[in-house]
Amino acid sequence: MLKNRILYISFLLCMVVFFVFYEGWFSLFTLWVTLLLPFLSLLVSLILFRRVRICVDAETRLISGDDFSLTVYFTEKNAKDKHKTSRGLLFPGCHFTLKLEDRVSGKTEKEKMRLNAPDYAAFYEEPLHAGTYHFEIQRCKLTDILGLISIKTTPPEPVFVTVFPRVTVPSPIPDVRALLPVSFTPSPSQGFSEITDIRDYRPGDPLRAVHWKLSAKTDDLLVKDPQDPVMKHIVIMLTPELDRDKLDITLGEYLWLSEQLLKLPVSFTLIYGTDHILLQEVIESREALYTCMERLLDLKVEIQPEVPLPAPKDADRVFYIPERISS
Repeated sequence: MLKNRILYISFLLCMVVFFVFYEGWFSLFTLWVTLLLPFLSLLVSLILFRRVRICVDAETRLISGDDFSLTVYFTEKNAKDKHKTSRGLLFPGCHFTLKLEDRVSGKTEKEKMRLNAPDYAAFYEEPLHAGTYHFEIQRCKLTDILGLISIKTTPPEPVFVTVFPRVTVPSPIPDVRALLPVSFTPSPSQGFSEITDIRDYRPGDPLRAVHWKLSAKTDDLLVKDPQDPVMKHIVIMLTPELDRDKLDITLGEYLWLSEQLLKLPVSFTLIYGTDHILLQEVIESREALYTCMERLLDLKVEIQPEVPLPAPKDADRVFYIPERISS
């Protein structure tokens, strides 16, 4: 904008000199036209301002390593295709500040950008690590056609981008099948269970629990006793890394191990922290895993402890990630 103003003032001075040294209607006419140009440009731009809208388009959920692109563009307010840029249309320009906040590291970056003809689109393309990112348009101003005057306008809504880690197989690969339940106990609720035991009838047992076929063969009343599996208490101790490349690998190994446990199926407790616990949650399903992962990716990491947090004493099996140690 400063460049345009300098050019306009230079041109205006030339018209003044032309008017002084050249007598006639044409010099007066060109001087008046030059003086009125900013007002005419602003008048036309104000009409165009009512037609345009600034939009932000970006993939809000992706995996680390995927190509990421955030686009800021002009579109007509009444356009049917809101994702179509206004290329080829006569619109004013725009300049703004793009603020990027990395929620994991807590770092904030700002970049000045412009929307200019003929594309009227600005792009932000940078690889993103696993985490949550907050993109916000600030100091958004529309400029007139000549680029001499700017007017503040309402910026678009902020965009939150969640980047999940890519699943990484740890080395060596742990034997998770050894974590299957090895014993069963009578179900206190006496509800439905695929695992049942046979025992003698006791007063108070419901008739629906009687195993009639087997009772007929033995001449004794026998009942089906539902059994509940005795699940091991499994804990994953996840330690954050300040190095974002290492953190991507750490989170990827955690994601792999979690999915393997849930396939058995075996529930587990996640403990994530530095010198104190940042997040602790019991994971019993894949939906709970990714809901917890979204919360984890939004936590700020300030320090990296030298010694991992101690695991609960009642844990039957503990996995430390990184530097996985099982016990």
